Amino acid sequence: MSATSTYPGSLHRWNVASGVLLVLYVLNLAVFAVAVYNERIVHAIGLGAYTDERAWWPILVQVALGAAAFVTYYWPRRRDARSFSVLVTGVLAATTIPMGLVAYWNCPSTASESTFWTPLTFAINLIVGGVQACYVGPDARPLPLALQLPRLTGPLLLLIAAFGIMASIFRSQTDRLLVRFSGSLVVLVGLTDDAMPLIRRLITQREADTTLAVLVTDPGNLLIKSVRGLRARVAVCDVDNRGALRSLLTARGKFRVRSFYAVAADVAENLHWAAQLRAVADASKRSPTDRAPRMIVRIDDPWQAEYWRRTNAYRTSGSGSSLRWMSDALSVYEVTAALILDRILDPRLRRPFDRLVIIGNSPLALAVCAELGQREREGEALSAPPRPGLADLILYGPEAETLRQQHRLRQERFGNGGDIGLISVVESEPTLANLRTTLQLDQHPALILAADPTMTEPHLATYLAARNPTWTIFDWSATTRGVATEPIMELLYPFGLTMEAPSSLPVDSWERAARVVHEQYRLITQQHQQLDAGKPSHQPWEQLDPFLRETNIRQVTTALAAAESLGRSWGPVVSGVTSDGLVTSAEVSTSELDTMAKIEHESWMKHLHNNGWRYGPQRDDGHHVHPSLRAWDDLTAADQEKTREGVANALRVLNQLGYRSTVLRPQSERLDGDNASEWAEVTRRGEVTAARSDTSWTWISESGATMQGAVGDWRVSDDSGRSWSVGSEIFASTYEHVAGDRWRRSGRASARRAVPGEVIKSLEGRQTAADGDWVIRGSQGEEWVTTSEHFAASYEISEPSNRA
Repeated sequence: MSATSTYPGSLHRWNVASGVLLVLYVLNLAVFAVAVYNERIVHAIGLGAYTDERAWWPILVQVALGAAAFVTYYWPRRRDARSFSVLVTGVLAATTIPMGLVAYWNCPSTASESTFWTPLTFAINLIVGGVQACYVGPDARPLPLALQLPRLTGPLLLLIAAFGIMASIFRSQTDRLLVRFSGSLVVLVGLTDDAMPLIRRLITQREADTTLAVLVTDPGNLLIKSVRGLRARVAVCDVDNRGALRSLLTARGKFRVRSFYAVAADVAENLHWAAQLRAVADASKRSPTDRAPRMIVRIDDPWQAEYWRRTNAYRTSGSGSSLRWMSDALSVYEVTAALILDRILDPRLRRPFDRLVIIGNSPLALAVCAELGQREREGEALSAPPRPGLADLILYGPEAETLRQQHRLRQERFGNGGDIGLISVVESEPTLANLRTTLQLDQHPALILAADPTMTEPHLATYLAARNPTWTIFDWSATTRGVATEPIMELLYPFGLTMEAPSSLPVDSWERAARVVHEQYRLITQQHQQLDAGKPSHQPWEQLDPFLRETNIRQVTTALAAAESLGRSWGPVVSGVTSDGLVTSAEVSTSELDTMAKIEHESWMKHLHNNGWRYGPQRDDGHHVHPSLRAWDDLTAADQEKTREGVANALRVLNQLGYRSTVLRPQSERLDGDNASEWAEVTRRGEVTAARSDTSWTWISESGATMQGAVGDWRVSDDSGRSWSVGSEIFASTYEHVAGDRWRRSGRASARRAVPGEVIKSLEGRQTAADGDWVIRGSQGEEWVTTSEHFAASYEISEPSNRA
């Protein structure tokens, strides 16, 4: 089970409890001290046992108060990077020496010696267990409790200090033992300066029963001390020695790694570590939990990172091992892009930016475009598109068009729209005069100087900021890590590459997708006026109970696994017909959906059983009882259909986010009469009424989206009363004049069946496809969605086309 997060209110309660216990601890010490000099006062308050040298419970009370005060202080801070042993030894010293001074003060045996230094020496001597005679001769009497207490705490202080010293000396061996005997592990390899922010984040976000193990090949790595200071465990391990890895990462043959991060700068080294971990996992027993371990591999190139992320989304061992990996890629360019966009798209800004300009062509510039496209997809799913969005983006510089085509190709490679009609390009040199001309109508632009800092003019950002103090400029600096929180001058913020992900985003793509699934559920519930702020499952993602959060992640990962188990792929989309006569299909058949629903139900049952749930005829969340915890064939038809709908919804949301599972099918094999992903050449037909508009205007698409017609566009209406806008250049090449305001549709286009839920970015706005819709692609690459009825009336299929 995951530990719950400690919120500020909860931390305050822990602090109050610890403070009260500490006050009681000090008051109890005061009673011990008073008992030495005035027994009558102690008897008067009913604590006569504190004057009895043979009493046992007063010291037990003192020890219990001290232990309780420490536990209530330590528990909410157990993941903090601090040494609590220093706190314990400090409290023991503050108990031993003052109580020793009190007990030895005015000691008859030292009447001829210093009245201060001699008692102090005797008190310090208690730390090593030395007890000096105080009452001798006729005055002899048993040691008072005020002296018996420090006689206990003194050696205890020495023991803890000695243990700390020994642990420091044998830290490597200690860390290795702690890793070997930990119940579960988060493993990181590739210890560099770049990895330190990630290590800090993993320390604070790991589950309470999990140990962060950092594996190094060089015992002389200078960062080892810093990592141990963060309370992570460091173990020296040879990556090529599978036997050593197996003994370190398995217990009784069971693989104990929950997450694995390979974050060295060398991609080949990371992939080698990943292969070794997979081999160790394949040779291990099946984990008792249904959760697949996560593997995050650093691949800095954003295109390569996305390719690896999708082709390894739910990696299954080729040997048939039952252990699967949820895989993701980590790129410093992607993380840095997310950090910058977090700043630009911050909803708390008093004055949102109205324009975003990317200057330069680099992996970082490509990563910013991809991240903005992903946030648009997430915003579309949550009815909260980012501003500025892709329609407000300008790519600037001599290589701007190259960057746009790279972005388009990267997006379309995975079945997403390339946003070619939304992104503006200016291929001028980024001089002050040119930029001012481009941005003369924009009141609050944000500029990202994304060219490699080693190849650009060093003072360009400074000059632009000085001459345009209202522009917010993010300048890539080779000497900076992360994004500066304060401007260095005017509104100029230096930034550098980093792996320190923004706090608003989880550290892997699939948890990020699960967050969107949950927030979309909250949005729909709110729209139906059923959102209950007191219901655990209705909380925002950041405040969601860990069990429910893991449930959402499990649903997403199970959908990925179920699709792959049917031979489907989350990787690149194959266009056209292969040499084997196969075409790519994104549709899920009824039988596939049924199989995936059975896999989802099995995973859901394991998840609940592992968290203490059991079957019962009536649902009772308080006692963890659920009536659906039974075999698939024993479920009611309504429960089975509910599971199918849940799987279909998970696939639909993943589709909205740009993750589509596809399968190669024979060209002759049809789903619902047509192959969904095969482009066909179509001939345009029919007559319309059209007039050129002198003003901008809006219209509603058949899917209910609000579309925007620009000044000079043609307002087109068919005989059914449906209206839409067409750009002037496109209208001139695709319509022939008949008479008056009547025009005939002419020319050819490409068409394919739409995938339900996919988002097409037309020239007039974003359109979400419904079941049965078609996607049309015009001669200039523009795309739009139309219904099956309008398609049948306005287009005639000619022949298959590979132009897609």
